[in-house]
Amino acid sequence: MKSENNEFLTYDILKGYTIALSLKNKNYVNENDMSFNSDENEKNRQNFFTKLGINDLFKVRNKQIHSKIIHRAEKGITKEGDGLFSTDYDYALYLLTADCYNIFFTTDNGRTFGCLHAGWKGIIEGIVEESLKLFKGETEVVVLQGICEKHFVVENDVMEIFRKRFKDSYIKRVENKFSIDLRKIINDILDKDAYVKNIDLCNVCSKDILFSYREGDTLKRNISVIWRKI
Repeated sequence: MKSENNEFLTYDILKGYTIALSLKNKNYVNENDMSFNSDENEKNRQNFFTKLGINDLFKVRNKQIHSKIIHRAEKGITKEGDGLFSTDYDYALYLLTADCYNIFFTTDNGRTFGCLHAGWKGIIEGIVEESLKLFKGETEVVVLQGICEKHFVVENDVMEIFRKRFKDSYIKRVENKFSIDLRKIINDILDKDAYVKNIDLCNVCSKDILFSYREGDTLKRNISVIWRKI
């Protein structure tokens, strides 16, 4: 992991690929917000991709809807869904998040790469299990930032949804509410078919450098992106 001018972090922990994560920065428009909620943010995205040296790659994203839908990436096309994969090394695949988990993977011995947007609703829908259908041969996964167990505290209604899908051991009572360990759920699903690595960043714990929906950043987002090293 390395930090570049307090603007992004990069990770070279998936063989043959690089992952980068943008950071909040008060020196940029809207604190370096990468969302599409303001036209001004295009400057932030362009600056991010330029400094990463991936301007020549086709950047592909989904219109994220908290689903289990995973698409093969296509140049210039943004579809509704929450996962992307490709075998085309001219592509860079990216996510926009502010508490939801960012998951990156390579499979088929590095030939295929992809990313998943996994918030609590997507985890309930089955986005992580759906990704297993793509896995074959040697598979590596990185679970990047997302809200930690300490800060993902919910009411009884959401807790009951999780209890119907997952083991009670993921759930802890916190006074009259419940905390749920989303990272543990993700890891336990992926561990069956992949070698999983974790970057233990929480948006709330690291709200000085990451946007957090729960901390009031309802419209602002960080970008995380994966591409093949040339």
